[in-house]
Amino acid sequence: MNRDCFMDKIEKIIESSQLRNVSKCDIKQRFQDDFGKNGIYFLYNDNNDVIYVGLAGNGDSTSFYHRMYGHGNSAHCKEHWFTECKKYRFCRFPYMYNEDLRVIERLMIFKKGQPKYNDIGKLAYDFDDILSRI
Repeated sequence: MNRDCFMDKIEKIIESSQLRNVSKCDIKQRFQDDFGKNGIYFLYNDNNDVIYVGLAGNGDSTSFYHRMYGHGNSAHCKEHWFTECKKYRFCRFPYMYNEDLRVIERLMIFKKGQPKYNDIGKLAYDFDDILSRI
């Protein structure tokens, strides 16, 4: 199977999961335990545009709930863009290793056109400065 076919299949799997409204209580109830681990999630704005693609691994404090609300300073709720998050999809892949999930996350970021709040692939350089030296 080629990469594009793989990305299409994974995207369909994730997008077949239920689209839910972002609610701390709901996410805590559904995704604080092991059911919230080993998954990929899409965060959406009011227009149903994907604004973030993320992964919940299988380590301590890596559930979807922890990524959203309970992950200390790294919790999404502490990010300046979190108020734009209105909906989400979470898809669990219980038999995947973290390395597999990272591959899927990166491919979904690529497939979704580098959602505006994902920084994988973005560099903190001044692009104008670099271009001026070419």
